Amino acid sequence: MCMRYVNVTARCYDSVLTRDNNTIVSLSGPFDKIEGKYQNGKVCVPDFSVLTELAIMGTAKAENKATNPVESGKVLHFTLRLTKCDPDPEKQMGLDLQTFTVDLASLKKNNRLLHACYDFYNELRVTRVKGIIFPEFDNGKYVLKVLVNDTGNPDDDVIQSMTSFTVTPPKELRACE
Repeated sequence: MCMRYVNVTARCYDSVLTRDNNTIVSLSGPFDKIEGKYQNGKVCVPDFSVLTELAIMGTAKAENKATNPVESGKVLHFTLRLTKCDPDPEKQMGLDLQTFTVDLASLKKNNRLLHACYDFYNELRVTRVKGIIFPEFDNGKYVLKVLVNDTGNPDDDVIQSMTSFTVTPPKELRACE
């Protein structure tokens, strides 16, 4: 079950251009399917970027304030994970691409929350992924997950978002750059 009041999406891009202050200037080559390449007998994918968009909302309802992450000043722990799709849980290997936290109490204290009908927080986060080498290649079906918890314990993670990520077989013998 997803965490209430937290919206998140993740999308892959060939390239994300940012300024020194991490402001996004341009996005190019959105994809959910990428052609694999061969490297030392294994399949790999070249460098790419993931844009994660967060929208964490407060509430105007008094009865919901105690459980709302913004109103209760929670620290949210996020993990961006690439997971192999397989019916056998033993084969659902995962690779954590990034972990990060959002400290809503600190954001409120430092006047970094936005306000409309209630307080909220938006963030665009760029994760640069260096080429990934897959230990084995079978169906090439993966999913990009964004996990979240408010305890700091990974056992409490819930899947907040999933995006398809398919690696197609290499058409020719080319090494990853």
